[in-house]
Amino acid sequence: MTSGETRSRAPQAANGVTALERGLSLIMAIGQREEGLTLSDAARASSLNKTTAFRLLQSLEAFAFVRKTVDQRYCIGPAIAVLNHSSTSANWLEVIVRPYLERLATQTEETAGFFVRQGGERLCIACAQGGHSISHSLKVGDRLPLDRGASGKALTQFEEGKPKDYVPEVLYSIGARVTELAAVALPIFDRNGELLGAISLSGTATRYSDSKYLDTLISQTREAGEKLNNALALGRR
Repeated sequence: MTSGETRSRAPQAANGVTALERGLSLIMAIGQREEGLTLSDAARASSLNKTTAFRLLQSLEAFAFVRKTVDQRYCIGPAIAVLNHSSTSANWLEVIVRPYLERLATQTEETAGFFVRQGGERLCIACAQGGHSISHSLKVGDRLPLDRGASGKALTQFEEGKPKDYVPEVLYSIGARVTELAAVALPIFDRNGELLGAISLSGTATRYSDSKYLDTLISQTREAGEKLNNALALGRR
């Protein structure tokens, strides 16, 4: 590499670092306010103009590091849970969701997970492994297709939020992504009706093809999801 090439690439690297620093300053500012910040407040708190802040927030929202509420405020997004997975101060959503997943996995012996939308994919931010000898192996941080699978259905079908006449509906899929894999899922909303993610159970298509067994899983997922929805409605955000 010549000295000229080094000099020409240096501004690009510097610009990248600047954008990263600005994005991190927005995350830090938003994270200090549980109720979130408006665009104007976020820009002011991070010493950015509104145009720059808006552009950065769009990128952060696309990767689920922030989320936009129905009242146009920006809050910390669920992707932070992946960064906090080994931390004692885990993301608020992961902290609330995990006990419900653990109880559901223990009750059903199927793998329980919680997915959020991240661009054109779904991201697992919390999970509890099933007890069957043949179970679905799922990890926090796993990214799966949004257009296949029960939780993908829930995230796309209810992306506009909870309908006024909503009745809890557990969706299911058998062999949609992998031939011998099946799942059931229920959308989870915050107290304002905004979609937070989807709780799911996943296991083998052989087990889920038994209609009585599938009905039982659907009932158990609905019950766990309703309890989680109630906790979120009474609790945070």
